Amino acid sequence: MHFEPWYRREEYALIREIMDDGKDTFPLSFDEWERNAENERASAKLEGTIIIPVIIAPDEFSSFCNKWKIPLNKTTRAEFANSRGAASHSMGM
Repeated sequence: MHFEPWYRREEYALIREIMDDGKDTFPLSFDEWERNAENERASAKLEGTIIIPVIIAPDEFSSFCNKWKIPLNKTTRAEFANSRGAASHSMGM
């Protein structure tokens, strides 16, 4: 099981804007991002890995990063998703 950052359509433009690496790592459209993410999820499943999406809310993530003075980037998003996903999973959510 692997937790991955996931985004809501209505927040995607803001996510792309606030991330330090947003314009470099995120496709322009949510549809393209979603298609890529679902393809990765399907490929992982074929290899025996279950990817569980963890919604990253822009305001919460930005506040978290600012509080701890850490970058809003791919590494931090992955760690944040793993932490949130593991916490939710252990609580049976």
